[in-house]
Amino acid sequence: MADRLKGQLPRGFVVLKAGIDASADGYEDQLRAQLVQMVRDQVRAVASFKR
Repeated sequence: MADRLKGQLPRGFVVLKAGIDASADGYEDQLRAQLVQMVRDQVRAVASFKR
């Protein structure tokens, strides 16, 4: 997706298993943090997600 500073940033899409409610009990925030960290660990900060 477009970014004023870097030109472009990666965008990721996640499909959860059937029956998983990401909005329940703060799971969405926890999942988001885990995904951001996973990308930083594997791809490094150059192509990491902001959100």
